[in-house]
Amino acid sequence: MRHDEAFHNFIYDLSGNPQIRPTAEAHWLFLRRVMIGVLLHAERGPLVWTQHHGILNALVSGDAAQAVALATDHVLGAQQALIEAMASGKADHLFGAPPVPEKAGPAPDGLDRLRR
Repeated sequence: MRHDEAFHNFIYDLSGNPQIRPTAEAHWLFLRRVMIGVLLHAERGPLVWTQHHGILNALVSGDAAQAVALATDHVLGAQQALIEAMASGKADHLFGAPPVPEKAGPAPDGLDRLRR
């Protein structure tokens, strides 16, 4: 995950737009869960690293159109893989609702009337 996040931060910084990184950082708590789902549960780790390499090569060579096309494919492919992982139940623990206790006793703080 650290390498993935570092790559994305590098791309944000490379954009020259000082607003992209702070804007993205506000969403990283959720994005980390999505990326874990994609990398581990959608089993796309090696493909993601290959895509990152291609995006970086396109940027270094100055081919902005190719970088945009590769980044778009990267995002859309990750989206589809995550949807499939969620549909199969592989990523339930990342995105599912927490289990509800079968029988909860009164709250020790006296707020049990608000929890009914």
